[in-house]
Amino acid sequence: MNRVRLELRDAGADQSILSSVPIGPWKNKIDTMRPLHCHSSQNNNRAAGGPWSARSLALALALLPLLSLLSPTGCASSTEQDGVSLLKFLQGLSQDSDLATSWRNDTDWCTWKGITCDIDDLNSIDFSSLPRLKVLDFMDNNFTGIVPESLYSCNDLITLRLSSNGFHDQLLPGIGRLKSLRFLSLTNNLFTNVTNALQILKSAPSLTTLLIDTNFRGEAMPEDETIDGYRNLQVLSLADCSLS
Repeated sequence: MNRVRLELRDAGADQSILSSVPIGPWKNKIDTMRPLHCHSSQNNNRAAGGPWSARSLALALALLPLLSLLSPTGCASSTEQDGVSLLKFLQGLSQDSDLATSWRNDTDWCTWKGITCDIDDLNSIDFSSLPRLKVLDFMDNNFTGIVPESLYSCNDLITLRLSSNGFHDQLLPGIGRLKSLRFLSLTNNLFTNVTNALQILKSAPSLTTLLIDTNFRGEAMPEDETIDGYRNLQVLSLADCSLS
């Protein structure tokens, strides 16, 4: 059975939190696996369940409630809980992380590096503060809006799953800077301009699996030259896009 490794590591870390997850062959529709849902800071230590252990994914789960506030439809959290969640996330990073000098419980968390606040609510995270991020899974979290451009500064990102949310508009060219990206799922969102998306993603040379089902509704079928030119692509899925 094939296995996928989940890894989240910060810039100064010499160790990481890992989990080997049985997924079977890719043909078994990876996006049907149990998703990572939003959790409040109080639920990050819940008992392990499903195929992903809460213990082995503690750091990844800590990240999700922070990012849920990118959208008003995400998981709710008070400003106090936001600060606690950020500190719990920091605990999973190495002690010499440059965030440690900024993220301190004796200061206003809205002033911390990489955090932007609006009327005491967390509304964005600067992903450039997480340059060693390997795997990011936002599946089924009710996020809306445009994918944060700072995400494209995560040069070590290997797996990115944004499926089953409300992300919309066109993909930004910056996603082509993810030179290590191998797996990308944009399934079941509201993205537009399939031709532009396929052209941009050619710039991600390591990409082997691209799932963009249930987007680009009613658009024209891309020309052959739009799809041609991918170096390592093995799987491309455009199901349920109603392309004409």
